[in-house]
Amino acid sequence: MLKDLFSNRLFISVLGLFIFCVVGSLLYMQHVEKQRKQEVAEAHERINQWNASRATSSPPTDTAQGGHLHDGAGHAEPHADTSVSQRSEAEKKPDAEDIDSKRGVLTEEQRTGYLKYLEELGLEPPPKGYNYEWDAEGNVSLYEYNVPTFETTWSEESEPGRDFYKLTDDEWRRYRALGHIISQTPLRIEGEDLKRLARGEPTPKVNYAPGVVELAEEWRDELWQKTAGPSPSVSTSVTWNREPTEKELKDIARREYELLKAMEKPERPSPGPWDENFIDALVKELGAEVQSR
Repeated sequence: MLKDLFSNRLFISVLGLFIFCVVGSLLYMQHVEKQRKQEVAEAHERINQWNASRATSSPPTDTAQGGHLHDGAGHAEPHADTSVSQRSEAEKKPDAEDIDSKRGVLTEEQRTGYLKYLEELGLEPPPKGYNYEWDAEGNVSLYEYNVPTFETTWSEESEPGRDFYKLTDDEWRRYRALGHIISQTPLRIEGEDLKRLARGEPTPKVNYAPGVVELAEEWRDELWQKTAGPSPSVSTSVTWNREPTEKELKDIARREYELLKAMEKPERPSPGPWDENFIDALVKELGAEVQSR
């Protein structure tokens, strides 16, 4: 039966046509991709030449990209590509009714003005699916629509991160012990204290000499200050010329989270069980310091 099938001229013709279509589609897709890469490469070359030869008067630096994600969440709707209104005084910012609220694209009139503006700057229209943006120095670069860009940085703002690996092993041990002294928690709970704890009563506190807990807080704060350092952050920017899908937003949020976790340092492990002798010696050191003041 199979032999008869392959000897059927109609079947062979249909099979040959199918193979021809598949191969033709693959070759066409390869050609389109090759052509796209060539256009983008040529655009980058023109941009480099433009940046090198541009006059000292720079174009406005507000990039005002079409749409963004912040902390993995999108705006209520994609921004319009307002490049022309942001970078050309001759163009007014498009009114909300001039923009397709779902796709966030320019009207034909605005697009014509934008292309005219590029021509005045000596720039050719960007490749399909791309647009221009300017940096603070007025240099132009190319970005692709609907493609997320992730920036990983170490922020040193008002609330920096904490890196306990900055402490030596001895400092880390003292930091932990000082915290235990400040909490005034006993090392061992037994006897009547254990019975009270079983009844749900609060854990009894250790009564140290006056000034010991306060000084312990000072010493621990000094070590705490040594751990200050930059904290990792990830910013995500996307310029949409269409409405993003829920799957795209979730994928971007996931990638942002994974990048952030990859930048974070693991928590420093505990130095081990409490050393009663070490804590007693530290309490005596604190008491002696209090007495000497």
